[in-house]
Amino acid sequence: MAKIGAQLQETRLKKGLTLDHVADDTNISVRFLTKIEADDFTGFPGEPYIVGFIKIYADYLGLDPDSVVATYRQKESAVPSQTGGLDITGVSSSTAKQDRKEDMSTSRNALTAEYEGAPEQKPATSKPAGRPKKILGIVVLLIVAAVLVFVAIRLKPREIAAVPDSQAAKSVEYRVEGTPFEKRLFPGDSLVIPLGDDVFKLTLDSVDETVNLTTPWGPFKLSIGQQAPIDMNKDAKPDATMTIVDYEKNKPASGALLHLEIADNQSAQPAQAEVTVPDSVQTPTQQNATQGKASAPTVLFKSPKGPYPFVVQVSFRGNCMFRYEADRKEWVEKYYLKGENLTFNVNSSLTAWASNAQAAKLVFQASGGKTAEMEMGGPGQIAVKKISWSQTDGGWALVATDLD
Repeated sequence: MAKIGAQLQETRLKKGLTLDHVADDTNISVRFLTKIEADDFTGFPGEPYIVGFIKIYADYLGLDPDSVVATYRQKESAVPSQTGGLDITGVSSSTAKQDRKEDMSTSRNALTAEYEGAPEQKPATSKPAGRPKKILGIVVLLIVAAVLVFVAIRLKPREIAAVPDSQAAKSVEYRVEGTPFEKRLFPGDSLVIPLGDDVFKLTLDSVDETVNLTTPWGPFKLSIGQQAPIDMNKDAKPDATMTIVDYEKNKPASGALLHLEIADNQSAQPAQAEVTVPDSVQTPTQQNATQGKASAPTVLFKSPKGPYPFVVQVSFRGNCMFRYEADRKEWVEKYYLKGENLTFNVNSSLTAWASNAQAAKLVFQASGGKTAEMEMGGPGQIAVKKISWSQTDGGWALVATDLD
């Protein structure tokens, strides 16, 4: 099998990246990244996942994904070429020599019979002329059998390895040593939360329409952006707040990104579990009036049914360095000139950064013709805003908040 793990690991280390950093950026579990770098491809959900993870990892490191996958697949051309150690050339050569001897013997007998006037006698050794066909048939059967054995060996370990790997996945635990804590969990993974003299364990059971967890306080079913207060010691005060940041419905292989914050035990106020939603959206004038101060969350849209995708249009009224990260994927950065525009789609969350904040104006468009405008900030100001769906008492709200 061609080795690709050393190449990927060496490239990652040269770039100064850790496996945790790569996992956060690519949404590939550290467990699978470690296996790929060790050239250990057992325990994956299937061959498509192996090839897909290798492509994503290679592309992320700046390597040629197709070349790395081709190197990985070189193993497939090595085994089928085996013919069980049979020397076909040697068999054919030996058979040809035997046939020539038999033909020469037959010719001598025929000449002798003609000379003596006796009828030609066919020697008994003329019958084995069909032996080459039999040997060739046997060789073909052996080659077919070797190919079938190779296919069986390729498929069987994958089926057998699935069971122990799934059992191993259930044993993966992450200890929450400090908050905020954010980690992508897969079915069977757990969070261990120490609180005082007690330790509490939360386990991700499955990912379907919702993210389903088993906790000491009963099952939890959470959707994207939904926050759940957790009262671990049953004192009627939330000890922690858990949020589902990202997941794909009915795709457990992609896991779910969980965000956990532990409340300050010394504080008399419980941790805030929900975003306070104002009655109306702030206007750009009101936002500018609060420039330089931590402004209250701004509601862009409200939805009684649940989150939905939206379109963002950015117009630049001056030169500006602008960065954005949509749905926790890679950051996109460019220096824009006055008069330029930018349009992109967002499924659930957006983080935007601007160097000359007054130069960037964002317009949000949703289904049904709904629109909302937002100013990034004031002239010369470096502003960072996070726009995401949050659950409220009346349903859901797309909220913009300032980040440090």
